[in-house]
Amino acid sequence: MEHIDPKFERDKFLLHQKHFTIGEKYYIYDEKEQPLFYVEREKFKLHAHIHVYNDDSKSRELLTIKDKSIFDVNAGMDVKDPATGELIGSFKRDVVSSMLRRTWKIMDRNGNEIGHAMEDSIGKALIRRFLPFGALLKTDFIIEINNREVGRFIIDLSGNGRLATNISWIFLLILQDYSTEGWRWH
Repeated sequence: MEHIDPKFERDKFLLHQKHFTIGEKYYIYDEKEQPLFYVEREKFKLHAHIHVYNDDSKSRELLTIKDKSIFDVNAGMDVKDPATGELIGSFKRDVVSSMLRRTWKIMDRNGNEIGHAMEDSIGKALIRRFLPFGALLKTDFIIEINNREVGRFIIDLSGNGRLATNISWIFLLILQDYSTEGWRWH
């Protein structure tokens, strides 16, 4: 990506899912509820394919996020610049760590692991997995790059949308296909 759209250079994003549609559609807003992006997840595909647009006119696609393989759900997903096809980075579920606490590896464009995203609390993660009704606990995620926290995904149960910081809203969209409990972020 030659340059980063300035709309990505913020600390907080609000995600609102549009319900009762074919496919999954999201609006991403800033803290003042000003629209930033429009996101669509294709339905009726064997693999996840997510498109991030400048707005809901879909006149300019900013990112594509796509499964690396339709046969291996642990292969992860690539984030690409749709204009050039250039790989920006990728995400891959850490299968072993995810047995206790959902964890994703974050890789740079060369495939080097540069960080991870994981459930915020090992205690809550264990409760969610092993106790009845544990899946009802909200799941927040911490995102770290080079051993430094750079973002969080926080579910806001007030109905005002989901607050995400930094790149975590992209991570949210990826999580929807890879929940270990089958519980989806709706």
